Amino acid sequence: MRVSASKNLCITHVISINPVFCANATHTPEPEESIYATMQDMSFRAAKYGRQIDFGFRVHVIVRSTQEEARAWAQSIMSKFDPAGLNLKERTQDHKSLGVLRQDEIRAKSTSDYLEPLLWGGIGRARSGCGAALVGTPEQILWKINRYMDMGIRAFILSGYPLIEECELFGNHVLPYLSTVKLSMVQGRTPVSEPVTPLTTAVLR
Repeated sequence: MRVSASKNLCITHVISINPVFCANATHTPEPEESIYATMQDMSFRAAKYGRQIDFGFRVHVIVRSTQEEARAWAQSIMSKFDPAGLNLKERTQDHKSLGVLRQDEIRAKSTSDYLEPLLWGGIGRARSGCGAALVGTPEQILWKINRYMDMGIRAFILSGYPLIEECELFGNHVLPYLSTVKLSMVQGRTPVSEPVTPLTTAVLR
């Protein structure tokens, strides 16, 4: 859910709505301490309604054989970015959303756009939505993902630039060392038979 009122109103509104109606909540990139505090608060609020929330995390990934290579590629992505020229971020409808503004605020206080070790927020200067990437070696990325899982995050939405190449790098060097599941099956939400919808066998009108 994205809203663009005052910051305090946004935070109160989002956190109070999600525990009542949502089974899943996906977090945009922020430092671990901030993410965990939000997770704890939402879980506490959800418990009042007898609900439990599964948490997800949305982030880009840049994985290379050395940390120097990974950081160099991160910088190359932004090497031609000209905020005074074509700034696509400001043309998006969500560039003033709560999540994007929070990322902008954290990045403004960061060192070299690193929101914390391995979490680089430079990409957020050029795009809205998910504005940070995990940057490092396969071992570092795996360690970081495991830390998120230890915090209680159960699902990840990962991407990179260029998309296919980064997917292949992640798939070859990180994914084999992760135990994966289908979250809808774990939650008991996968239907036994194919549902009849306009996207399956329903008659289109």
